[in-house]
Amino acid sequence: MSHNPKEFKPDLTAFAKRMQEQYAENDKKRAAAAELFETRTFLLEPFEQQTLSVWLAEHNKTCSMRWNEDGTPIQFPGGAAGGTLTYKFTPTGIGMATYVECSCGEETNLTDYDAW
Repeated sequence: MSHNPKEFKPDLTAFAKRMQEQYAENDKKRAAAAELFETRTFLLEPFEQQTLSVWLAEHNKTCSMRWNEDGTPIQFPGGAAGGTLTYKFTPTGIGMATYVECSCGEETNLTDYDAW
């Protein structure tokens, strides 16, 4: 069986170009995925922390997630992880709107509008 080199002429230039295009497309997809899943960190300002503390002190006195119907405290409110509060941060063009919602449904606005 003989092999004639003249019969086999791969187009390496076209192949290399296709590979570069595939790599570029994959890089774009990776960058888009990274941006989509980028981690963001939000912090409560001192005013917001103080507002939350005051609200929680009052709210916990009557919260259905803290007390049984017979008036005894629930031993592990929110389950093993204790996640009874949801923090909501909404970036706007002029400042950050900040809310906290208890799993019982009550919500408070912590936003420091004076800082806007």
